[in-house]
Amino acid sequence: MRYVVTIIFIFTSSFAYSQESKFLELNLGAGVIDIYGELLPAPGLSLVYGKIYENKRSIYNSQDYIFEWQIGLALPSVVTGKLTFGLGDSDKYWGLSIRPWPLFIGPQVKLNNWSFSFEYSPSTEIEDIGASRRITSFDVPWILNLGWRKQL
Repeated sequence: MRYVVTIIFIFTSSFAYSQESKFLELNLGAGVIDIYGELLPAPGLSLVYGKIYENKRSIYNSQDYIFEWQIGLALPSVVTGKLTFGLGDSDKYWGLSIRPWPLFIGPQVKLNNWSFSFEYSPSTEIEDIGASRRITSFDVPWILNLGWRKQL
């Protein structure tokens, strides 16, 4: 985990962002929960505060790119957070998201006020009384999210 934090710090500190904005986002999620080998629907909800940093094209770079973080309250995990690195601008982009808690990784697309993501949990599976269990993702192997964002 220490290496992941170090890589993220080096990656983000190497960019000089030209614009930043704050937002609130309401997310609805759906996934499946693995209960003793049977997959059952698992809903989710979050309200997060975040900031997006945008770097515009210049003579030195040929592509707009963004870095975004968000943190907030969630159900069923109580708290959640996410980091996103992407190509595009703050209004429309596609990128890779890393959610440290609960642990998920996957693509995210933002179109105007809407965001969409599909995230997979790479959590280590362990054997617990004959059933596989993902410790850091609440037994959920993947989630789909739909979010609506309000700029502050």
